[in-house]
Amino acid sequence: MSEPSPNPFDALTQLPQLVATMEGLIDTYAQRLTEAEARRPMNRQEVLQYLRVSDRQLLEYRRRGLPCYGSGKSILFLKNEVDAWLAQRRVNRHTR
Repeated sequence: MSEPSPNPFDALTQLPQLVATMEGLIDTYAQRLTEAEARRPMNRQEVLQYLRVSDRQLLEYRRRGLPCYGSGKSILFLKNEVDAWLAQRRVNRHTR
């Protein structure tokens, strides 16, 4: 005797669990991508565009302590460090 064929609707009962698993995986990968982007090294030109400042202003930021690596024309910045440096210098307009 052969076994009865499986009910095709049985797979539908597992669908919510499969969707939840997929959502969890997507969230995990999205978080990893966000973390990787935050640590992404940027060259001088990328930082100029990111901050929307001139070369002169970027040099002034470096003098004020903007973290960077390298010297001369081979300078790299880490996006999360640039963001943290800017956040420390945020001025509340209402306290002036």
